[in-house]
Amino acid sequence: MIDMNLILSPPGEIKKTIGRNAQVRRKQMGLTQRDLALQSGMSLSSYRRFEQTGDISMDSFVPVCIVLDSIDELTSVFLRKHYSSIQEVIEDEKRRKR
Repeated sequence: MIDMNLILSPPGEIKKTIGRNAQVRRKQMGLTQRDLALQSGMSLSSYRRFEQTGDISMDSFVPVCIVLDSIDELTSVFLRKHYSSIQEVIEDEKRRKR
C-alpha cells in the first residue's frame, strides 16, 4: 500500500521516518542503541543521530540493515515492476504461469 503522505513528504521527513522505523525494529529485537552501534561498526553518537534525523551514509546504513535483518528490503529497492495498465498485469501473469 502506498502512503500518499510519505510520497508528498520532503526528503528530510522520509529520512526521519526511516530512522524511526529503525528504532522500532531495534526495540522489537531487544537491542539497545549501543548494541546496534557496536554490531554495525559505527559510533553510538552516529547511530543516535540516525534514529533522530535519518542522517546516515550508505556505508553505515548497509551494516545497520544487516543487523536489523532488513537487508532483503534494502537490496530489493527499485526492483518492483510498475504497470501502466491492467492488461500489462494480465499478460505478465500469463507469462509467469507458463
